[in-house]
Amino acid sequence: MSRYTSSLLIRLERYLSLLEDERTAVARLEKAELRLDRGTVLLERGEASEKFYVLKSGWAVVRTQPRRGHSSIARIYLPGEVIGFAEIGLSVTPHTVVMQTDGTVGAFGKDHLPELWVHHPRLMSLLTALSSLDQIALRDQIFTLTRLDARDRLIYFLLSLRSRLAVSIRGMGDRFQLPFNQQELGDVLGITSVYVNKILRQLSDAGEIEIDRPYIRLLEREKWIAHVDFIDRFAEVDTSWFPRAA
Repeated sequence: MSRYTSSLLIRLERYLSLLEDERTAVARLEKAELRLDRGTVLLERGEASEKFYVLKSGWAVVRTQPRRGHSSIARIYLPGEVIGFAEIGLSVTPHTVVMQTDGTVGAFGKDHLPELWVHHPRLMSLLTALSSLDQIALRDQIFTLTRLDARDRLIYFLLSLRSRLAVSIRGMGDRFQLPFNQQELGDVLGITSVYVNKILRQLSDAGEIEIDRPYIRLLEREKWIAHVDFIDRFAEVDTSWFPRAA
């Protein structure tokens, strides 16, 4: 099997060189493939939590329950990420996950996990470690919503997206897809679409971003990192505690 055949495999091998049997195990996780359109509900809040999904291509989002006609976007899933792993301890799905773009997912059941832990402990240790990084990044996001002004929230959000995308896109520069309209960006940042439009226009006029929908280019990334004290949570993973390769 080719060393790099999927976004998940690329993401994992960003941190750990996998053995051939571990790569084969990853391929099995993605084997049951589903093609989904934008807007398709992948997981429904309150339904039985029985499966995980590897996002092979496309983007997905966690949407909160609508309130006063609006819902917020609590989390964004990118290619190579596993949907549902952080909620492994729950018997029902705690939130609704919707495809933000067209895409494909690989589905596998919870009942696969015990076998993976027994036969591929390094692989499962890495998936667990990456899930912990996701949770830390979510804490950072909560911090930005409560401590930063709207402009800096948007800056931090764009830096975070770029760092996460770079894990599974080798040689990625500062230009990337941003498949959200201004209302959806407002749903992520907790501000109005009018305010999103204003901030984007200000950043563009100042020469800090370049917008070519659906793409955006960060022109002052290093300056932004210092300004908002951004920490790339996905730069490395502590693998010192992982089991040794067999």
